[in-house]
Order: sequence, then C-alpha cells, then structure tokens
Amino acid sequence: MVAPPQPPTVSETITTNSTPENNVTITDKIYTRVRLAEKADLYHIYQLFYQIHAYHSNTHLYKATESSLADLLFKENPLPLYYGPSVLVLEVSPTPFTEPKNITDEGFKPVLTTFDLKFPVVEGQVDEFRSKYDDGNDKRDVFIAGYAFFYANYSCFYDKPGFYFESLYFRESYRKLGMGRLLFGTVASIAANNGFVSVEGIVAVWNKKSYDFYIDMGVEIFDEFRYGKLHGENLQKESYRKLGMGKLLFGTVSNIAANNGFVSVDGIVAVWNKKSYDFYIDNGVEIFDEFRYGKLHGENLQKYADKE
Repeated sequence: MVAPPQPPTVSETITTNSTPENNVTITDKIYTRVRLAEKADLYHIYQLFYQIHAYHSNTHLYKATESSLADLLFKENPLPLYYGPSVLVLEVSPTPFTEPKNITDEGFKPVLTTFDLKFPVVEGQVDEFRSKYDDGNDKRDVFIAGYAFFYANYSCFYDKPGFYFESLYFRESYRKLGMGRLLFGTVASIAANNGFVSVEGIVAVWNKKSYDFYIDMGVEIFDEFRYGKLHGENLQKESYRKLGMGKLLFGTVSNIAANNGFVSVDGIVAVWNKKSYDFYIDNGVEIFDEFRYGKLHGENLQKYADKE
C-alpha cells in the first residue's frame, strides 16, 4: 500500500500542467467510472507509474517501458481474473457516464459514481490523458485520473489467496475529492466478493494522512512487523550455500529469483524476533523501518462485500 500522494491544502481551483486554451473545467459535479484496465490504457498506465516514482523522488529507479508493462499486465495467456497483476483505472468526466455497450470482460462491471465538488477542478492535460477506452458510446470527454495496482498473494496461514495492494495514485487535480476511498474500496469489494481473504500491503509511517486513510478504511496496522527487501547487488550474490539450512533455503529462493529475471525477494520481518531479524540482515535483506505491514481482513473486509 504505497502511500497515496497528498497535495497542498486546497483553497482554490487546482490545475495540472495547464494549457489554458485546451483546459476542461469541471464544476458542481464530477462523474467517475472505475474499470479494469485493458491494453488501450497502456500509455496512461506507463505515465502514471512514472508519476508516482516522481512523487517519491525515485524516477532513477523506474525501469519499465510500455513493452515491458504490456508483458506484465496483458499477457497472451493470462492467469485467471485477479490472480495476475491487475490495474483498476479511475476515469472522470464533466458529463454522466452511461452503461457500456461493449463489455469485453464479464468478470468486473464498471463502477459509476458521482461526486459533488466544493471547488472547480481543471483538467490541464486534455490530450495526454484523454481515455482511449472504447465503451461503444463515443464519449470523448473522459480523462484518466488515477489507478490502483494489485495482485494475488499467498500465505501459509490461509488456505485461500489474498490481494497484495501495491499502489494507489491520483493525478494532482483529482486528489482530496474522496476518490481514494472509492478506488481502494473497489479493490476490497473485489476481494470480498471473489473469495480472497485479505488485502495486504505496506503503509508509510511518515505519511500521516495516508496512514490515517488506511486506518479509516479498516486496515489493521502491525507495528511489530517491518518491510524487508532483498534486491540489487545483494540479490545477485552467490554466497547463500555456506552454512545453515535456513541460509540454504532462503538462498535457494534468492538464487531462483536472481537467475530468472526477478528483481527482488520481499517480505515482512518481525521486529520482536531478534534471531530472525538478524538472519535476514545477515543475508542481505534491507529493512525499511519507515514502513509497516497493513492488512484488511476478517469482518472489516466483509464490510465491502456486495449486500444481497
């Protein structure tokens, strides 16, 4: 659960990269549609993934291309729905959406919502972020505002998979409107309605607004766990087979990752278990003290299930 970006306090109209002659100003109401991303969204997903790296000052780490994202998100022989990497996009429009005429994926019905605006919102990148999605209604005043990225994960504590919620992001014009609750809630509803047992992720301690957001959404924060990551040069080391079965087994997993093009081995490390904590440190795992493990599960997850 990468922290959703928080903009400055809104006291007037917000504009992103404005080109005045092309701006679209939305007043009174803004209409939204959450849908499952398709290949036509690839350019916008690439741009939004870059923007979240820019927000966190990590553009030097952004290695993706549109081609590599296509291979990741839109495989020719995909896993069952929601088990592979999945992206929900949130579209906005100054005019109402209608039910799509061309529904290619019966596994997810787009979620249509209306928000009352307290201030005007200006779309300043009309051409760059105009949606390319064809719903059969020839609607041109639709723009990509943000996304949620998640995929199935597994735990030995459960007999069913959950979701790992990787990131949530909105372009600056569309923050502080309540859309984060809509998008995260939609992911939670998908999980609850399809037999997944949890929505898990990493929560940044330093971002209080984001931290409080997830608490308000029912996420349980585990302060006794930290985010651990074996990556970069440490992942490429070949020194795992020296001593100890734990080192052997963890090292084997690491070798599999390094030898097959995976970029990291991530997980949760218990602070209270010093031997385990030191073991992972000794094996090259980087511990991020500023992140906590968050989990939406149990009764809190079921609150998002469709009511019969």
